[in-house]
Amino acid sequence: MPAGSTVTMTINLGDIAKKSSVRACVDKIVKQRVLEAHGDMLQAFNDHDVTKEIEGGPTAPRKVLSRGNLFAFIGFRSGTQPTELLRNLLRRRPLVRRGRVGKVKKNSINFLYFVTPFKEKEIFSATPLPWERGKSWVRGIEKGISGFGAFIFTTSRRLKNSRSGTGLQVKSRRIGGDRSFKGGIDYLGAIRKEFERSLTN
Repeated sequence: MPAGSTVTMTINLGDIAKKSSVRACVDKIVKQRVLEAHGDMLQAFNDHDVTKEIEGGPTAPRKVLSRGNLFAFIGFRSGTQPTELLRNLLRRRPLVRRGRVGKVKKNSINFLYFVTPFKEKEIFSATPLPWERGKSWVRGIEKGISGFGAFIFTTSRRLKNSRSGTGLQVKSRRIGGDRSFKGGIDYLGAIRKEFERSLTN
């Protein structure tokens, strides 16, 4: 993914001719647009199936997996809210950096801005897998997590030695299906795309 998004503001100079500072006026417009796009991005995070399945806890109905749910499969401890830290990181104000100013064309001028909605490395560092530090569950959602072939899930009783109480890795037996959860789910990517869509519309 790119380090940041870009937005080009084309301003009709006639609209701001009476302003003392053209750039300050454009900065204000960009700030408002980024604020609105940030709100849309947070809504996209809240509405994503991955977020909903994990927030549903150990007994959540499946939306992503073919059996069980992500909360139990990843091995979060019952009663925890793993998405809350991620939400807090996404709530931080996006970074906005001024770029170049384009040439004046007739009665308009282009202003380039670089916008970073969130820092991936920071998110990956703050979202470790419960059973393997150094690896991120957010990254695993997108790239894959091993052990799905040995994953059992039940809501009829609490599983012994299970963090979630409903899911467990049983290495001595193969349940069937894929050996690993292959990921491929557009999670952070989808959230970023919503930010960019809102920013440029």
